[in-house]
Amino acid sequence: MDLFAHRSLTGIFSSAVILFIASGCGDHRVRTYPVEMSVKYKGTQETIPGGGVELQPKNPLDREHRVSCVGRILANGTVVFTTFKPGDGAVEGVHRVMLYEPGIPHNWDIETQGPPPPTIPARYKTFATSGLTIEVTPGGENRLDIEIEKPQAPRR
Repeated sequence: MDLFAHRSLTGIFSSAVILFIASGCGDHRVRTYPVEMSVKYKGTQETIPGGGVELQPKNPLDREHRVSCVGRILANGTVVFTTFKPGDGAVEGVHRVMLYEPGIPHNWDIETQGPPPPTIPARYKTFATSGLTIEVTPGGENRLDIEIEKPQAPRR
């Protein structure tokens, strides 16, 4: 085998190894588990479509489980969570829960109408004050149904 052929085979082999590793073999992400959640106003079936939910591991210093996940509240009030890829759920462990306001409606004019009224009470907008947690376990129910009070519209 001449030197040129040897270098070509070495280059092809090296490229194949890199592609093999990059394709996910050797991917050491922690496992995720499905999480079911719903968010509605207390005593109603009214939801907060477009709002968001974030789950943060209660012990973020634990190297294995410090991965947060986010979800969007759908029109029916259910939430689909994403950690690494859409709909994959959350990592195992106890998570603190925080809610986010939906985006500004397309037909809303901030200049003439000001900011839209809040749809989520302030206490649910931080991990420290929400008081909400969920434990995610392999094979567990991993379900949390949240009912929040409607916030009072600010007086103008």
